Amino acid sequence: GVADITWYTRHEPRWMADDVDGRVLFRHASQRALSILRGEGDPGADSQFGDIIMLPEVLRARDAGLLNTTPMFRSLDAVKADHLIWCTGFRPALGPIRGLLDGRTPKYPGLHLVGYGDWTGPGSATLTGVGPYAKRAAGEIAESVGKTVR
Repeated sequence: GVADITWYTRHEPRWMADDVDGRVLFRHASQRALSILRGEGDPGADSQFGDIIMLPEVLRARDAGLLNTTPMFRSLDAVKADHLIWCTGFRPALGPIRGLLDGRTPKYPGLHLVGYGDWTGPGSATLTGVGPYAKRAAGEIAESVGKTVR
């Protein structure tokens, strides 16, 4: 198997309900846009649903007890890892790893940045664009430990 994985988060994840999927989010976004265009006011952002869509893979991992979080570390001295995937999405909170970067490039092969727009690839700071770059990071890690990624 693969070595231990630790998921560090600043706060507990806000899971969407199991039945909320892209159709629900699209319908809500469409209704929201129409409401604003009609001058009826903004009925609220998608964030009311949560932050993480429960795709089948996520549901399986959650139900298997594999999605456990650990509070975010204050110093990398507290982290013992061969690989660190640093993902902050829309807000590049780089404080704890700033000393490990040469400009925008990690100084060490085990540090992988995901979700930094043009830092990691065009559109990678968006939900629709991050997939290929996240998969590339996973592939690099898998290759370094002699595994393959589908």
